[in-house]
Amino acid sequence: MKSYYCGLKHLVWHINHLSCLCSRLGTDNATLIKISAPIKSHWAEKHGLNFEDLMSAGKYKEAHRQDMIKWSEQIRHKDYGYFCQAAVEMFNGRYTVHLLAEGK
Repeated sequence: MKSYYCGLKHLVWHINHLSCLCSRLGTDNATLIKISAPIKSHWAEKHGLNFEDLMSAGKYKEAHRQDMIKWSEQIRHKDYGYFCQAAVEMFNGRYTVHLLAEGK
């Protein structure tokens, strides 16, 4: 397990059983974050796209997937914690613990 400090909160990478861990910590204290959410949110804002459609498994997302991946890798190369911080900010500090799914 790794811990990455993002502002005032801790973001925890945990290999298995994230939803179980989130349940044990309590929904008032912890939230499960998919790192794809801030990536897709920033990509949608940058290009005037529909965020909800990018979060789906449909053709809309697939049409943008490769460019979005290249762009997010460039951002992470400059600042590996950029999307982690963005994920925490999406929840406006409502939780003490943020559990990161899909972390690399």
